[in-house]
Amino acid sequence: MEATGVYWEKVYDILSDAGLDVMVVNVQHVKQIKQIKGRKTDIADSVWLSRSCQFGLRSPSLTLPKFFRDLRGLSRYRRTLIEQRARSQLRIQKVLGRGGVRIGGILSRITRSVNGRRVLEGIIAGAAREDILGGLSWHVRTKLVLLGDAPSFELDMQSRWILSDLLA
Repeated sequence: MEATGVYWEKVYDILSDAGLDVMVVNVQHVKQIKQIKGRKTDIADSVWLSRSCQFGLRSPSLTLPKFFRDLRGLSRYRRTLIEQRARSQLRIQKVLGRGGVRIGGILSRITRSVNGRRVLEGIIAGAAREDILGGLSWHVRTKLVLLGDAPSFELDMQSRWILSDLLA
């Protein structure tokens, strides 16, 4: 079989479970050097692939057992989720910055702390600045002096909708 994408995995598992000796080969190693334009078919491809493997002209690619392939898929998915979370956090900061809300110096983890969530949920709900700040923990209230004449936490409806979507 040619290993293109993830399509080979299911076929490989079925054939291996049936007791067949299956070899997965890299596509770049199997390409025919001279192909006549317009004459390429799946049948000709399979004949070429079987003959080149039959005479030992191709070496198999490393094929991990199913358990390790599944584990690798899970770890790649986890990495993707972490990257998406980081992008969402940056988008949240961008929306807040565009609206004139600069609280990053006071709440460093605005998306992952209880106080940060309270601020974001208050902004999304359209609550008054005093109500939002009044609901914060005591150790954050001591930092409220640093806010000074910071603009109110009022964002337009579009920005509030984007924030709620990003938080969800």
